Amino acid sequence: MSTKDIKKYIEVYFNVEDISIKSRQANLVMYRYLFYKLSKECTGDTLKQIGKAVNRDYTTVIAGLRVFPNLLRYYPEVQCVYNFFIEKKKNRPEEIFNSLFKKN
Repeated sequence: MSTKDIKKYIEVYFNVEDISIKSRQANLVMYRYLFYKLSKECTGDTLKQIGKAVNRDYTTVIAGLRVFPNLLRYYPEVQCVYNFFIEKKKNRPEEIFNSLFKKN
């Protein structure tokens, strides 16, 4: 699984054109934080590589990872996606993408 796959999943699931655009809109920031966390847990990429995938610096990734636990408390939809992704990663990663395209 790659950062590109994770990025695409988040964009399609939340119906967002591109999470890497230069914007501070709360929803885009939230989706980027989710991207950072999933990328860190599901790929072997460095923080620099994760940041580069969404046009951010590695220090921004660090900041997002610190905030992520608080995000889960206030945004249940992010918690659901995170839990789903982690559970499927453990069992059958191909199901993540099958379920994604069935949603549309």
